[in-house]
Amino acid sequence: MIDINLLGKGQKTIPEITPKESAPATPIKEEVPLQPGKTISLQFIFLLIIALVIVISFLRYREDIINYSKNMWDTLWTTEEQQTVTEQEIGPQQPVQAEPEPVRVPEPVSVSEPVTPVTWNYKRSIEHINMYTAFVRSLPPNVNYNILSVRRNSIISEIETENDTQMFDTETAVRRGLPVYSFNFIPKDRLLQAFSSAQKPDAELPEVTPSKEYATPEANRNAINSLSKQYKLTIKEQTEAAPTERGNLMFIPVWIKFSGTEANILQFLNDIKEKGLSINITKISGLSKNRSKSNEVSELNFNFEIIM
Repeated sequence: MIDINLLGKGQKTIPEITPKESAPATPIKEEVPLQPGKTISLQFIFLLIIALVIVISFLRYREDIINYSKNMWDTLWTTEEQQTVTEQEIGPQQPVQAEPEPVRVPEPVSVSEPVTPVTWNYKRSIEHINMYTAFVRSLPPNVNYNILSVRRNSIISEIETENDTQMFDTETAVRRGLPVYSFNFIPKDRLLQAFSSAQKPDAELPEVTPSKEYATPEANRNAINSLSKQYKLTIKEQTEAAPTERGNLMFIPVWIKFSGTEANILQFLNDIKEKGLSINITKISGLSKNRSKSNEVSELNFNFEIIM
């Protein structure tokens, strides 16, 4: 059946709903506020730690901080002063114009006499004479030497002695006479062999230079002949080899065998050194017998080069 409401639409009746019993709500925990005393204590401890760190850092790096601040302040102050001076006193910079190069006047060249370059070791050349004469003069007068050879910086000698005492005295005398050389002595019966192959490390060669008076081969030849006559030396043999070229110079090898008294031979060698003959001495060797007697026999083998 349809209900007809003549007065208008009827209102529907809303049925009553009986609420179901719901589960009891979970009680909300109330936040317990921190006590004021505890909050202040934590903040105080945190700030105290920060303050201690700052104080310790300042005390440790105090000088660096002060120096850095001072340098930074000086730099800023200097920069401001420079800018002020530049702006007020110097004013705006003008473009720099290139100055013309000055005219150079060539200096007069002094013309000197040509000097022949020394292409050999002249100090080592003269050292041959020093070694030979010093060795001979160090020997006792009654000791003979069968051979004494000096070449480069080596010395070889065979000396005659009468007994062990004389052998010991000779060895001591040679060491004393040539202190810058290291010797090895080998005794064999009555003969004493002496060897030296180098100077001591702290030894130096003499400061000598050849004389300009002997710049030609003829001057050196004439000087040697003149000295040999002056000291009464006899030339027993003489050879002159073909010249060889070294360093744009020609060297003529010469060998002369002299005989005479030992004293005159030593003086002959000494004068060659003192006069500054321009020769390259390569080897000196000799012997002497009957040194303490009137019938003394001494010989000298003189090897050198004449420079052309």
